[in-house]
Amino acid sequence: MIKPKETEVCSCTENWICDEWNECIDGKQTKNCIDANGCGTAENREEVERNCGEKNNLIYFVAVIILILVVAGIIIGRKGIWKKSEEKFRKKFVEKKLERAGKKRRKKRI
Repeated sequence: MIKPKETEVCSCTENWICDEWNECIDGKQTKNCIDANGCGTAENREEVERNCGEKNNLIYFVAVIILILVVAGIIIGRKGIWKKSEEKFRKKFVEKKLERAGKKRRKKRI
């Protein structure tokens, strides 16, 4: 490539090719990028470093808390439903038992 004179305008279109993000190390992730056209500029280069870990851990933590609350709500709700169902069953059972006992008493009187 011939170096342009200082008065000439260099026209080179960057063509960045980047790897995938590397592992998160000490809260940072990096990736390697190269300009296939070798323009020597980085005006249109993708981000090559980003924070990681803390944000991901926070999202994971919040998701786990939500899951725990949902499961606890289901368990508490079901116990409440079962308790109500059990109370209804006992009430009906006692009513039927008393009804039967009353019928037996009436039969004995006759």
